[in-house]
Amino acid sequence: MKLLVHRYGAIGDTLTLSAFLAPLRAKFDVIILSGQEERLRLIDPGLYDEVLSYDLARRDVARLAEKADLSVAFSAGAMEGFQVRRAPFPADRTNIYDYMRNIALSLGGDAAAILRIPEATGKGLIIHPGSGSAAKNAPLEFFLEEAHRGNHPTFLLGPAEAASMERLISAAGFVWKRPETLLDMKKLILDHDSFLGNDSGPAHLAALGGLSTRICYRGSDPADWLPPGNVVVMKG
Repeated sequence: MKLLVHRYGAIGDTLTLSAFLAPLRAKFDVIILSGQEERLRLIDPGLYDEVLSYDLARRDVARLAEKADLSVAFSAGAMEGFQVRRAPFPADRTNIYDYMRNIALSLGGDAAAILRIPEATGKGLIIHPGSGSAAKNAPLEFFLEEAHRGNHPTFLLGPAEAASMERLISAAGFVWKRPETLLDMKKLILDHDSFLGNDSGPAHLAALGGLSTRICYRGSDPADWLPPGNVVVMKG
């Protein structure tokens, strides 16, 4: 049995597919993901078998969607060849992970299958002071204050964080790292056992990776976006 799943979106949006795939993993011999390849590969590799870049292989994806035993597209618009289309986000205040899981169950997923959260194997605190939206970010001063309470934490910076943040973090006496790829970012996060940051893709990645995760919610609601795992909501 073959399942094709399509989702296009930000890192956090993409990671919510984990909750959809877990109940369906045992039902399908082959699970193929379509979307932004580098982001999809952040998902636990035990939940899928293959990734297709939708930007590079749209015709192949459409043909495969028609031939698969089940093909599901999380898309606001029509997707050629796909048998099932669902909205990428819930219309009500349902938590996004519950929303994704419920769709899987409606398609025959195993209600007894849960999304496995592993134990963290790294050590130390990693802090991500940014996100894809400035409106969601707690002030850098908040993170620097928390960093002084930690034991030599590392700051994670991404494309959205300006070079000025590098200078401020260095001036405060802390180490920062800016990974070149998303997989490098994943490895860096999983090298730690605790995480502090805003509601962002790295925060969801940390929670799903088993880190003790503290997330500041500004401009988003934890009722909608709280990931599973050992997560504490903070008011940064």
